[in-house]
Amino acid sequence: MEQEALTRYGEMFCRLHRNANNARGAAPHKPVQTKHEPTLTQLAVLCDGGRFADDLWPLLAESHTREVLRSHLLATYFSGQPTEVSEEATTSYLALQAETLKKQAQAKFRLHATVKEQSTDGYFVRSKLFPKVVKELYGFACCVCQASARLGNSSLVDGAHILPFSEFHNDDPRNGLALCKNHHWGFDIGAWSLSDSYEIIVTPKLINDLVYVENGTTIVQPKDPIYLPDPFALQWHRENILK
Repeated sequence: MEQEALTRYGEMFCRLHRNANNARGAAPHKPVQTKHEPTLTQLAVLCDGGRFADDLWPLLAESHTREVLRSHLLATYFSGQPTEVSEEATTSYLALQAETLKKQAQAKFRLHATVKEQSTDGYFVRSKLFPKVVKELYGFACCVCQASARLGNSSLVDGAHILPFSEFHNDDPRNGLALCKNHHWGFDIGAWSLSDSYEIIVTPKLINDLVYVENGTTIVQPKDPIYLPDPFALQWHRENILK
């Protein structure tokens, strides 16, 4: 029974189905065969997806054979003495990804993140780090009203996207603003926007009796000008979000 489990375990890695749109002359759903272990990027290009061997699932449902599979995985791919991941190593990795995020501001601003970027190691880590990096660049204060308050890991200030992440997948710091939750709300619904000279533009449709946001006011800017909001992103926001 154990040997059967190990055999099925090995087979399941071969049930990857070719992406007919990206592999020339390949029939859809034909299993992919590679001479060498592919990278995640290569798999993303070559494959539509994968599936377990037909009779693997019953083996996974049994605690004994599931343990055999787990032991086989550890022995095959994680052999050697186990090592502890130190807090310092984790912190160093996150710091490296944050610096990688900041370096995007030294390149030409791009509308969309490329498929290649989205498949690289650290992409989603950097995406989660975007708010922290943007808030840090603005001194953890709202660039409109300078409100700043933190309690533990909770903050009054957000790292807001100018071009919506759900549409553009753009985590360039130049696509960000540090905004308190009040001004983040207004920016996202189009109550106000920014000119190319970083002056606030308030829609005349806003009921603004208590001067929630003041037209013509210049926002507080990052100390390093390379992180200023990109003019293209601001133009897109004015044309598509501002009411």
